Amino acid sequence: MGVAHSCRDACDAKDAPPQIVVAEQIITDLEPQQPQHEKAIELPEADQVIRVTQEGCAHGTDSKIRRSFLLERKLYTDTEIMRGIPLKNTLRNFGRIWRRSPLDMTKNEKLHLWDAAFAVKEFDVFLSHTWHTKGIWKFLSLSLQITWIHILLWGLGAAIFCEFLFFVDVLPPLGNPRDVSFRGYEGMAPLSLWAVVGECTCVIPFLLAPWMPLANQRFAFLDVASIHQVDEDMKERGIYGLGCFLKASKELRILWSPPYLTRLWCIFELAAYRISNPAGKIVLKPLFLEASVLACWLGTHAAIILWLVMSVHLASGNSVLFLSFVPFIAVFHSLRKNFLMKRQLLNDIRILIWMQWNAAPTLTRTGHSPNNFYFRSDGSYCILRTTAW
Repeated sequence: MGVAHSCRDACDAKDAPPQIVVAEQIITDLEPQQPQHEKAIELPEADQVIRVTQEGCAHGTDSKIRRSFLLERKLYTDTEIMRGIPLKNTLRNFGRIWRRSPLDMTKNEKLHLWDAAFAVKEFDVFLSHTWHTKGIWKFLSLSLQITWIHILLWGLGAAIFCEFLFFVDVLPPLGNPRDVSFRGYEGMAPLSLWAVVGECTCVIPFLLAPWMPLANQRFAFLDVASIHQVDEDMKERGIYGLGCFLKASKELRILWSPPYLTRLWCIFELAAYRISNPAGKIVLKPLFLEASVLACWLGTHAAIILWLVMSVHLASGNSVLFLSFVPFIAVFHSLRKNFLMKRQLLNDIRILIWMQWNAAPTLTRTGHSPNNFYFRSDGSYCILRTTAW
């Protein structure tokens, strides 16, 4: 969720307790401390919580009362507000849902997103991301993740089919015949690059990804669609129910970008999922991977098309071959930027591992497990309430 454009109003309230969604107090004393045993919290019934919340609204203290009850009932699965959106539906209109921040949407657009989601009992994928990254890269990444096998098979089949049509003289040669000398054979041979032309059609399954039939319909948690963006009460219930949403998710998919580990919401989702759903699968999907694939694909085809055009209209030779590599300058520049992102990702992981190992002795003395905490940007760490999940 990142800095959570979808819940900024609730987070910026004047009476909102700062950053205590799931964490206890920060450990600052490194001396041994006796673990405190918390009493089991008896979760109230849903109708009691709603009734007390309504009474709090009537007395003007709705915010504090609601948050108090919502924090005490983190294990209570509020199925009434659990809504998931089909993963492939997030790619429609060229990823419009990703490319527009919730802050830039109108009220009707936000209501449309809520209506586009379906009531679910569990999530196949929990999409963890930050809105500080451009949505076009998330759209590209998810599109390739879903359709890469279709793109590969389509491109291969189209290339073979086009070459077969050229072989049976259905398709004409591209350009003028060329002199060929190979193992004693000398003569004129037609030029055929229909395989490249056919392979370029692999963008069709990429564009049809939102409507492509899949064997399993996967429902995802996406903050802007799974949390009500208009009704303040529903929004607050969704924000304070993130713990249960994470617990009900089979997979946590991290759409990593450079700002990811600098956002408190992202750290919260990663740590809370590790604690609340230890059997769940955490999948790291850096956005620069698909960006690198796209850069190489575009650069290769641009070089081939440029070489073909110059070969037809200009004399062939080493100079033409050299000029056809000009598009790779942009490819190398893009790959360089992506490699820097990879270096940052590896460095962030090393820092987290180093901090975990250094914090492990202190946590062991205080009765906590080294796996039950998360880090902050200033180097401090918070202990998660393991009994509350």
